[in-house]
Amino acid sequence: LELDPAKLDRLMLRARVESQQAKPGLLIETLDGNRLLSLPDSKQTVGLATPWGSVMVKLSDIRGISPLENDVPGLYVRLRDGSHFFAYPESGVLEVETALFGKRQFQPSSIRSLAMAGGKPEEAQDEDELNVPHARLTGENLLIGQFDLPVLHFQVQGQQIPVQPGQVRELKVGDGNQDGGSILSAELWDGGMVSGSLQEKSLPFRMGEQVLNILPQQLASARMPEPSVPESLRDQIAETLRDLGSDEWETRENATRKLTEFGRLASGQMQEALKQSADAEVKRRLKAILDGMK
Repeated sequence: LELDPAKLDRLMLRARVESQQAKPGLLIETLDGNRLLSLPDSKQTVGLATPWGSVMVKLSDIRGISPLENDVPGLYVRLRDGSHFFAYPESGVLEVETALFGKRQFQPSSIRSLAMAGGKPEEAQDEDELNVPHARLTGENLLIGQFDLPVLHFQVQGQQIPVQPGQVRELKVGDGNQDGGSILSAELWDGGMVSGSLQEKSLPFRMGEQVLNILPQQLASARMPEPSVPESLRDQIAETLRDLGSDEWETRENATRKLTEFGRLASGQMQEALKQSADAEVKRRLKAILDGMK
């Protein structure tokens, strides 16, 4: 059988032998239609420009990159930690080791899409049940990480109220504005609530090893699934947990009451104690307190 190469549309391999099965990696598609499989590389990075600053992303952390719909400039980036956001490729040279053609170099701007290939499929995450610190930004962007500053300053009725980010359970955009800024409502882990505009003009946000800068008006919400507990308070909680196993009934009752008052600030230590304790009554009391928080 003789074929004229000029008349061929494509050549496809019907089947692979077991030793030639596809390896896990990233399938790179370029704007000119080429597709190459890059092998996993934990060090190789690609530069992306976002509305909150530049970020260097490891290829091994990428779940997929695809063009925006309706020929809108830019890329939609999905990371393996659950982050997804819009970005533009930065200039430079991306060198990858391909499965069949050795090392190849690309201009990031020449890449149309990246997608995970081979390996075990990853389960889709339910964004409504994310159990890691994260921020939702306008434009349906989601960043896994947390604010990287010691204190947030809320302006409330002419007063300035400092709040540590680690004490915020959830931060949401409220109704209206104040002094030209959006109103933000912070639900605190101790049960309190603070609502007002932020004094900060920019919010440093740590995403892995890098820090982005988010404007307050770009923020839709932020959530901290576990509170940041000061060391002094952790010591108090630990002492109260020890009292929970006391021989004295009254001491056990007081410890139960204190742990209930600590609430979610003590949830992490109580969950750990529930796993470690062999005392049936301690486990019963801890389970009752934790169930009451649900």
